[in-house]
Amino acid sequence: MVTMDASKMTSKTSSLKALILKAWRERWTDIQWGINIKTILPRGVSGDLYNLADCILQQAMVGCGANQLVMSYLKHSLASHIVSYAAVLQRIAKFDAFHKAHCISSLLDFLETFIDNVTCRGKMEEEILASAVSSIILWLLQVYHYSLSKYISSNPIQGQELLEKSSSLLNSIVNSDFLQAMFYLAKQNDPEEYNEVIKKCQEISSAILMNTQFKAPASIHETLQKICDMNIDKIAAFNVTPETVTHCVQALIAINVLSNASVDVLQLASQLMTIKRIKGFSLSRLYCEIIRACFVSLNDASRDASTQALWAAFTFLRIPQEIQYLHNTCGTNSKESEYSGEVVEAFEMLLQSTPLLDVVDSKNSCNCIISLLESLVKLNVVSESHLTYFNQKRETKDIKLQKLEPTGLQGPVPLYLTRAEPTLTGILKTMCGDFHNTHESFYNMLCQIVGSTTLDTILAVATVEGKLKLFVSRLIKFNEFALLAASEKGATQSKVYIFDMTFLILCSIVQDYGIEVLDENGDSFFEQWVRDCMPQKGVQKCPNQIVLKCDQQIVDIFIHHLSASDFDFKNTNLKPHDLFMNVSAVVKEILFAWEQGSLTVADVKRMLDSMRQKMACLAVCGSVWLCSYINMVHGDVVLKPINMLQQFLTPPSDVELAQIENFKERTALMSQIINKMQYDVQPPSVSKSKALTISHGIISQQPILEQLKSVWDDIRTRGYLHIDATHIVQSLLNTAGPVWFVTNLIKETLSFRYQEDLCRSVDIVLAMFYLDIENCTEALLRHVLPQYLFNAKLSETLVEPQAAALAKLSAYCIFAALEQCMLTKQSAGRKRRHEDSEDLDAAPSSKLRRLNNNSSDGSLAYFSQGQSISGVVLKEPLQSCLEMLFRSFSQLAGKNGQITPQTQFIFEFLIYIIECGQDRAQLVLQKMPTETVPTLIKALPDNFDISFILRLYDLSTPHGRKDAARDLCLLRNMRLRPE
Repeated sequence: MVTMDASKMTSKTSSLKALILKAWRERWTDIQWGINIKTILPRGVSGDLYNLADCILQQAMVGCGANQLVMSYLKHSLASHIVSYAAVLQRIAKFDAFHKAHCISSLLDFLETFIDNVTCRGKMEEEILASAVSSIILWLLQVYHYSLSKYISSNPIQGQELLEKSSSLLNSIVNSDFLQAMFYLAKQNDPEEYNEVIKKCQEISSAILMNTQFKAPASIHETLQKICDMNIDKIAAFNVTPETVTHCVQALIAINVLSNASVDVLQLASQLMTIKRIKGFSLSRLYCEIIRACFVSLNDASRDASTQALWAAFTFLRIPQEIQYLHNTCGTNSKESEYSGEVVEAFEMLLQSTPLLDVVDSKNSCNCIISLLESLVKLNVVSESHLTYFNQKRETKDIKLQKLEPTGLQGPVPLYLTRAEPTLTGILKTMCGDFHNTHESFYNMLCQIVGSTTLDTILAVATVEGKLKLFVSRLIKFNEFALLAASEKGATQSKVYIFDMTFLILCSIVQDYGIEVLDENGDSFFEQWVRDCMPQKGVQKCPNQIVLKCDQQIVDIFIHHLSASDFDFKNTNLKPHDLFMNVSAVVKEILFAWEQGSLTVADVKRMLDSMRQKMACLAVCGSVWLCSYINMVHGDVVLKPINMLQQFLTPPSDVELAQIENFKERTALMSQIINKMQYDVQPPSVSKSKALTISHGIISQQPILEQLKSVWDDIRTRGYLHIDATHIVQSLLNTAGPVWFVTNLIKETLSFRYQEDLCRSVDIVLAMFYLDIENCTEALLRHVLPQYLFNAKLSETLVEPQAAALAKLSAYCIFAALEQCMLTKQSAGRKRRHEDSEDLDAAPSSKLRRLNNNSSDGSLAYFSQGQSISGVVLKEPLQSCLEMLFRSFSQLAGKNGQITPQTQFIFEFLIYIIECGQDRAQLVLQKMPTETVPTLIKALPDNFDISFILRLYDLSTPHGRKDAARDLCLLRNMRLRPE
């Protein structure tokens, strides 16, 4: 069969050659040629199959000059689509008789007639056109080089003519975006031929320098430079103008500090670099936005001491580490020294935010810029001279500032951090020592820090420096020792109080920071109690489960002693462990007895006060059961357990304060813990104006949609995400799940009509999604976008500028989820147990930073701009979500040139994928059906350009280059189509 086809082809080729000879002998016109060629090649059959262009040129170039009659046949065949541009270019490029100057001149003239209209009209032509363009460029360079070497000296006039024609054609090619794109595809497809082109360019440049008789025009140097610098960013620039104002960084950092302030440096750096990439920020702009975001949130936090301590620690201790980490991985050093030029530029930009700096300085009683710079100087990111320079810039304005009365931390905020760092180090070291030698002094230290704002500051410092789990683990061990010591015969009351105090501090930490601060496999008394009894993320335990392990005999003894009017625990044989393990059942019995009338109000008050006086943690444990019970019952039944909670919260009397050691400090901590537990089961009634001030728990009397609207109204008013609103946002996600959360946030976003409002909303919603970016992205792609694409009512909202905003948010989320997936993969195996590194973790933070400087593992190396991410693959569920979305696109892209709102949305989506993804775009688009883009080009030809198409595909693969060539040719044909 193959032999027969070959013989047929040979026969046809012979017939064509004979026809060419006959036409020449009989002097046919090109019209006659067009009529007679159809006898051999019927309509629809390409002459490329039988090398028609080759046959014609062979006959035309027999003599020393080109046969213009035969050349006219080739022109007619090209114009009537009998032969392709690609075949003609390839055949011309094979002509190597450069000594035939007249033939070369004729070929150059012929090329000039059609070079601006080169395209292709068939699938077979698409695959060879790129190679043909590369070949003709190499041929033109060879013509130029030969003419420069031979003709300039022997025949200057003819040589000058050939040089001008060949350089003009080369200039036309490199200034045609279509031909440049085809040449770029050829470079990717055949690097060896491109190297030949580069080599020939270098030879020409050398020859021009050596040839004194000929002065080459400047245009040839520019042309050669363009050919050698065949980079996609040069030939098809795709410039993204960064937004002048962004709201994403502030909201993202607020969400991060809320959800996990102790998150490691790499994870937050990853998220920030994702924002940098999708927004097109410079590194200096990113630094400026990070610092500005922290100052905005620090200003919001200034009315509450604990919140202010956390934000101050994050701003002045953690952010310098993040900046140093980013600088070490993708920053550049100044030429004069090792300092970061981007950081200096960022502070120059920050100085323009004078109103913000003024209010933050006033509320925190310090020069915030200088406090931040001092930390950066210690990390060798900036120099002392920069500190002096910026100090001079701000000190004149600081003098004029009105000093506001602080409502949070009293005094310069950085001073609290300076004192807290060595205190934290001292506490960690003390907890490593012998309990019997240190328990007295340690207890006194705890009482001092609990009675002031120092505990909040120490916990904030421990959190941002990643030492909170270490602090908790050592405090748990100390609590265990205290429990054993308090259970010994003849143990002093101070040991009981040490157990009480450490337990309360641990309980408060778990309430504020979550059960994640505990060891997953911890088996201590406190950790077991937390897992068995303590509510987690607002979810209460079953009250019957809490009392399951109680010993009824001990419960009876406990109640009997509590019933005595002159009761004193010192006179019993009950150990603290027995009291604690059974107090839940005791509280249950007291409640039921009160409900049945067996106990009076005075009896209940006396018994509860006795518990609290013995150990405040007994009141906490009893309140856990009461809150669990309140959560289960309804109506008037809740009144008595609520009254019992309120009795625990009664301020201590003067007698109690005088007789019981450090009772004020312990009851203060106890009341704080019980209040938070009570809020989870019985939130107070608040107006919408005060809804944002409550920062704890998942429970609210407002319907969840009203809560969301209150957050949104607050964002409209302020223009940014307030730190108090982040708690409500997190509770909404935990309560309703990602699908409801995403659906309603998209609905609120699309309710805006102006571009500025839409951009702000998209930024803040993206930051909110970072609470659970992978699941929120899945909800967006799998559930929300299909509704807007296929639901006729919702698709009406896909108009501009809302459609572009939704497309932008979708692209943002996809790359954020992809980066999170990459980060999770990189971080696996990097975790280390804090017990194995106690010596390091107990070291001062400044020493830790120096150690971190010298031990970079390069784990952030892929953040650098343009870094290859070969080997990275899409993981589930992101991959299946994208496949489903792209299948929807193929159905809606605009069949038969129809334009719908969905068509425009799909185009906007692809635009933002390219803009935001850059080198990662092809990874996301790899599963897109091949017919989607051609369909869009037919529907929206004016919206497409060469640079966009080149970035849609992975040009390192044959399949990607093939699809790109197809779309480039389609767009070219639509542009050449007559109006």
